Amino acid sequence: MDSLQSAVPASSHPSHPFRVSRLCLPAVASLCLGLSAHAQASGALPANSPARISVEYSFESRGRKAGQLDTVEWNVQRNASIVTTLKSRAASPYPALGPKDPAIAADTQRKQALAAKTQQQMQPMMQAAEQIMARCGDDDACVERESMKLGASINAKGGLSADEKAAGRNIAEISKLPEGSVQLFEGVSQQGSFRIRENVTILTADPICHDRPNKRCKREEQRVAEAALPQAPAGKGTASLAEVSHNGGTLTMILPMPLNALMVEQTIQTDHPEQARESGRSQVVSPWSFTGDTLTVKLKGDWRKQSGEQVSEVTDRAGLKGKLTVRWRFEAP
Repeated sequence: MDSLQSAVPASSHPSHPFRVSRLCLPAVASLCLGLSAHAQASGALPANSPARISVEYSFESRGRKAGQLDTVEWNVQRNASIVTTLKSRAASPYPALGPKDPAIAADTQRKQALAAKTQQQMQPMMQAAEQIMARCGDDDACVERESMKLGASINAKGGLSADEKAAGRNIAEISKLPEGSVQLFEGVSQQGSFRIRENVTILTADPICHDRPNKRCKREEQRVAEAALPQAPAGKGTASLAEVSHNGGTLTMILPMPLNALMVEQTIQTDHPEQARESGRSQVVSPWSFTGDTLTVKLKGDWRKQSGEQVSEVTDRAGLKGKLTVRWRFEAP
């Protein structure tokens, strides 16, 4: 949309009311048609309406791996539950997250070309308006007087030229925006909790362990945590977003996720002679990672109540592979 608006003279933008009132002189009023606000889509909510996304993450990894010297067994359970509050923007024809509507994309390209042509057609008229502004500055009486002179001059020549009339028709066409079928919901805040339980047992057939049971040293690692999620840094309440496309029938989301590192209590017990100093408890950062990928699903039933589940194989920052289950729910009033 920005490229379309940039091709139309700035005075036609509805976001610049002062410039419109000053530059849309009576003589050129038929050309200074503001881009009309798009109609609100059927089913769309008013701007600043609340909504929320609830999501539950569950990561599981269990296994046993035997090497030439080491045997490793692990059982890892990581869970997080997050609820984020969102508020809606006004409905728009143009998606920010989800797939583009091919018809709207084609219409936008057509209007961009039309806007470029219109800018050329309006050039003489806009130059005359700019000369008045340069001459009068902030003097409203001067602007009114000079614009009346311009209007009289145009009338004396038989009215607007063919190009200027065509420009007026083009701007009217450009002003016809598609229905606002897409609504974006921006994250405001989030809260949640997490629970981590990890147990790892390593048996090592190191020669130094010859006097240990079965001639193997044993190392046990346990990592546990259960707490509220850390608060977000100032000014960063959540990175979550949602977008509903009523015409496209899709919901696109960036699901909420922990914004800070998750700390866990690690306990290590080992009888390996060279690892004895590692025994004990400490606070460490969990290697659990969240990617913040964009998720797009088809709407089912009432668009205000959507839910789903995604299961995938993932690898954490420490290289551990496991199954990640994500259960989410989107709700709007």
